[in-house]
Amino acid sequence: GGWWYNELLVDYFQRNETPPAGLRFYETCATLDSARNAGMKTYYLPEQNLYNDQMFGQNCTDSLAAPFVVR
Repeated sequence: GGWWYNELLVDYFQRNETPPAGLRFYETCATLDSARNAGMKTYYLPEQNLYNDQMFGQNCTDSLAAPFVVR
């Protein structure tokens, strides 16, 4: 999510590919929790855990999602 979102979209479009349906900008704790309860795995890009929590005034991203390692 966050500023990475636009960079990812551009990368997909430059390769004439459709971005994954699950690619999201920011999400609330309720949405992250619902995804986890549905058996989905959620990941965040570097530093986006902090910004996701700031966006909604929450403190849950680290406990409901895992870091996605960018190499």
